[in-house]
Amino acid sequence: MAKAHIADIIKTGISNLPNWITIPLLRLNPLHESIYGPGYRKFKQSLPTINPEQRLIEMVNYAIANVPYYRERYKGLVIKDIEQFKREFAFIDKKEVNAHWDDFIADGVDLGKTVLKTTSGTSSKPLRMIIPANRYITEMVFTTGIWRRCGWNFDVRATIRGIEIPKGKIYKVNPVTREFIFDSTRLNQEYTTQIYHVMRRHHINTIYSYARVALAFMQMCRDQGLDTSFIKYALLTSEPVTDAAYAFLTKGCGLSVSFTYGHTEKLIYAGNDGGQEYKVEEQYGYTELIDENGNDITTPGGYGELVGSTLYNKYFPLIRYRTDDYAELSRIALTNHGYCQRWLGRIDGRHAYNIIIKHDGSRITETAILLDHGVCCRIDGLQYTQTNAGYVTVDIIPGKDFSDKDAEYMRRETAHVMDGEQYVKVNIVDHLTLMPNGKFTPVLNYILNPALSHDNAKEQDPSSILISQRP
Repeated sequence: MAKAHIADIIKTGISNLPNWITIPLLRLNPLHESIYGPGYRKFKQSLPTINPEQRLIEMVNYAIANVPYYRERYKGLVIKDIEQFKREFAFIDKKEVNAHWDDFIADGVDLGKTVLKTTSGTSSKPLRMIIPANRYITEMVFTTGIWRRCGWNFDVRATIRGIEIPKGKIYKVNPVTREFIFDSTRLNQEYTTQIYHVMRRHHINTIYSYARVALAFMQMCRDQGLDTSFIKYALLTSEPVTDAAYAFLTKGCGLSVSFTYGHTEKLIYAGNDGGQEYKVEEQYGYTELIDENGNDITTPGGYGELVGSTLYNKYFPLIRYRTDDYAELSRIALTNHGYCQRWLGRIDGRHAYNIIIKHDGSRITETAILLDHGVCCRIDGLQYTQTNAGYVTVDIIPGKDFSDKDAEYMRRETAHVMDGEQYVKVNIVDHLTLMPNGKFTPVLNYILNPALSHDNAKEQDPSSILISQRP
């Protein structure tokens, strides 16, 4: 299985060179979207010809013929149209995929052309999935298209995300992707000032970050009386954007804001279209919005669950996969190509409350704790619990071959993000805590989540840094 695609190699290679080398290289890079290579251009040019319904039918019939799970379940079935597909194909979820994981791998897959991705989500056991190593090309075609809708035109960007920057350094530079890279887990008043001066000195007009980070950065700049008028764009990712955050960044700071919705499974993608609506990228994956009975929602104002099917991943195809994310249909229109274009008024994602508060008051999502896929494969359950700001407990249900070394790795990686081992406790347990509605959440934050009660919270020992053992 491929360990990294070329973009990863670039980031870990060129961007680790000294800044006095990478900054001139960035200034000399005139390629803009050409940096993503001929595959990017080819796929972008093909988009007008892609009908998602036709592509889905092709993918479904391929899966029945070549993927053990679908071949066994739908043996001999040939899907001819969307109506038949919705009538005869059942929904699946993460639990089902985990239970039959090997059978979702297509026959004859060359693992050397794939990468392994892991997501947490709404099931305690992390979901592993195989995707094509060159899948990033598809991602960037849709992502840059969404960004350009807000006016951004491949401007140099300040990337402020959960990316580790070595101690003693303020930033790294990737001259190929034209970005200055900062560490969002270090964001405080002092680091904000440092980022600001780097952006001003190098004429960087774009922030690429999480909504909460962009909000905190701009607010701290304001608190210091810094002139941010040169900052024009905020490209937001991975988190929902509240009405208040959008208003502050647009009306309060004068930024043109782009935001997206997506997930690790890479089945559904959406981004705003000059306002606060999400425009579904219909050619990214086949998207369904269903009510509690599994029926399509077609009336504006209707609210239901998002279901996605891959259009491109023949290695590990997920079809009619329930995301456990919910959305409101805003409007719908028929395209010239015969399929519907939809806009969503809001999306209530799985990660709405999956926030951990650090000791300095800054906030991170559990996705900021970057975990090794190999370790995740040896975990049967994972949950972060927070009852006191600054301290977090990591509860782990160990899987086959899970070791003390893995537990130490989990403690170390979490401590790095939390800025100290004294703020982290790791427990080896045999069960995890469910929400009052019986559903699982990766983060039990008793501080932020109104659905939780402190009465049921487990007491944490903030001073504990030891690994607890199974009772």
